[in-house]
Amino acid sequence: QELPSQIRRNAGAKWFEALKAARLGIRKRPKIKPKNKKRNCYVTNELFDIQALDEERCLIQIKKDATKKNKGNYLCGVVMPFPKEEAAKSLYLSRKGSRFWLSMSYNNEVEVLHEKEIKTYVSTLSEEQLDTVVIGYDLGVKRQVTGSDKSIHHRSKDEQHRLEKLEIKKAKYQRRYARKARANDRQQGTKKRKRTQGEVKLSKKLAKYSEKKAAIQRNNSHHISKAIADSTPLIAVFEDIKINNMVRKPKAKQDDKGKWLKNGAAAKRGLNKAILNANMGQIRAFSAYKLKAQGKLLIKVKAHYSSQECSACGFTDKDNRKTQTDFKCLSCGLAMNADDNASWVLKKRGIEYLRSEAFSQEKTVRKTGIRRKKAQEQASSGSGDYVSRSPANATINDALNSQLTVSNSGLLEARRL
Repeated sequence: QELPSQIRRNAGAKWFEALKAARLGIRKRPKIKPKNKKRNCYVTNELFDIQALDEERCLIQIKKDATKKNKGNYLCGVVMPFPKEEAAKSLYLSRKGSRFWLSMSYNNEVEVLHEKEIKTYVSTLSEEQLDTVVIGYDLGVKRQVTGSDKSIHHRSKDEQHRLEKLEIKKAKYQRRYARKARANDRQQGTKKRKRTQGEVKLSKKLAKYSEKKAAIQRNNSHHISKAIADSTPLIAVFEDIKINNMVRKPKAKQDDKGKWLKNGAAAKRGLNKAILNANMGQIRAFSAYKLKAQGKLLIKVKAHYSSQECSACGFTDKDNRKTQTDFKCLSCGLAMNADDNASWVLKKRGIEYLRSEAFSQEKTVRKTGIRRKKAQEQASSGSGDYVSRSPANATINDALNSQLTVSNSGLLEARRL
């Protein structure tokens, strides 16, 4: 009851939209996020005021509620870097732990090419013209990003030093927390015991170090993606790598007698840590929206054997790359840095994809109307495919059945007339 009714209304509407989309198979069912995840609420313009500060800034003030008696009673104010006239009519308030964010869309009055327009323009270009507007980017660990235009993007020595110091401090507090928890377990027992104040204090310190590390990595991803967006002429080509597949644990091995064998888990753990610290997925995601904001395009191509293929003759063999940094083709003798060669391979694959029919074909949009009609038919006929699994689902089924009854009776009356 302490929450404004508008917040509850917006949350209920968003939840119901997500539930309907889940019923139609568009996405997964909505669920409550845990406290360690970032959560948000949708706030409409009844609960905030916007005041103009100057031609380039405005002040957004969040109200306590929308009643007249609390008019002018604001909880907080945030200065935003755009004029009042360009602000939207809604915003999101997000929270993670003790940190809060305010995000709002605005009109920047910059005309950019739409994705369809870019595709139409690209389809008219020749292979020589595509070579001037396409750049391939290889993602890696030693070099975070290597471009076919001879650009190299990697975190600075200062950032690397700060991350190493954070890791050392975090490891120290992890050891302290483990020792304290073991001592309390021996003293109080492990079953249904609450964490002590000392444990809570140490866990908060650990969380703070994790947040600092994430902030440094996020800042690094923003800098690299901004440089990529600014230097790309029109199209950036990235490899379509699945980060989750790359950091999977190796499977356990047993011999005939059931004895566990070495599977290289320790070495893989170190490699997984290096892959995650390189922010590959985050850099690619940030680059995609920054390129889109400038009227440019990001495409993904298959990454299979891109590190073993020669960019000059196309010969592919694992012996072409005997070390992590050096590449030498066994067929034509091309010798260069392995990451530079991979970026050129990705560029070639990108140009081939742009000239293929698959690029010009539009993606088929999911037609929810057809699925909704099928769901209604199944609900009315009582078939086993449309099963209610919760009270909310039963309510939706009842609503669908009542709509069908009304529509059928309306059809009968129309036929009689």
